[in-house]
Amino acid sequence: SFLEEANELNQKHYERRYNEYFGKHATGGHYTPNKEYIWWSEPLHPKETEHNGVMGMNFAPAFVAKDNPTVEDLVDHIDHIVNLVGPDYVGIGADFDGITKTPKGLEDVSKIPNITRVLVKREYSDEDITKILGGNYLRVFKKVLK
Repeated sequence: SFLEEANELNQKHYERRYNEYFGKHATGGHYTPNKEYIWWSEPLHPKETEHNGVMGMNFAPAFVAKDNPTVEDLVDHIDHIVNLVGPDYVGIGADFDGITKTPKGLEDVSKIPNITRVLVKREYSDEDITKILGGNYLRVFKKVLK
């Protein structure tokens, strides 16, 4: 299928790169309502952990939820990936410059604290919230830029 071929190409592409990398437009494939929009699907998520990378959760509505997505729907994706591979490999990949619509509560960068509020409500630790909101990217940048 097209998705299987795309995933195989992604796998080969990332195997040729640095040991640390980013999946900038990731989603929890299990929750992605429009399966044709899965760019970064679950079979590759373990690859991120092997290479100490970060999966940036995409805000594009078609990736987040079928109808009228919200910040809570986006955090469902974060929960799913954290449950698969842990909080050390998840980040924010908003793509504000590439989308015209956003989930409710994430209309622009000033609304990012809404993600924090939902993570707190779902009892994420301060340490894990810090990782998800940028600490994981910082870890990779520090390692790659040595």
